[in-house]
Amino acid sequence: MRMALHTRMLLGGVIGAAGGVLAHLALRDTPLLDAVVRYVTNPVGQIFLRLLFMLVIPLIFSALVMGVAGPLGIAPEAASYDHFHAIASHPLGRLVLLAAMALPLWGGAHHLRHLWLDFGGLKTDGLVGALCYGGALVGSLLAIVAVVRL
Repeated sequence: MRMALHTRMLLGGVIGAAGGVLAHLALRDTPLLDAVVRYVTNPVGQIFLRLLFMLVIPLIFSALVMGVAGPLGIAPEAASYDHFHAIASHPLGRLVLLAAMALPLWGGAHHLRHLWLDFGGLKTDGLVGALCYGGALVGSLLAIVAVVRL
């Protein structure tokens, strides 16, 4: 029998908190715990939070715009597929759609690269920069292909 999602999430939180308390009690001021926190858990947490913000902020913005535009009668059918397709088929709509897909990729690449630099990755900055910005370039090219096919 499979556990419900909320039960697994609660269990994961309890296990994580217990593991943190046990690590603090067992390895209080040791260099091992300091190294694990500095080089593993802190960077992974920062990357997770930045990726989460890259996802949540555009969703909040679009929800606010639609939440205001709908009741005011500015865009009563804005959420319909036909209306969205008509807007996205216009050249200006395509440009906005492309910008909405590509620009967050470049911003995210910039943030990830500087996160790497903040944690002392100056020696491998060229490789990490190439991977981050190369990923943004590939994503942007895929966004161009997607927008052109509309």
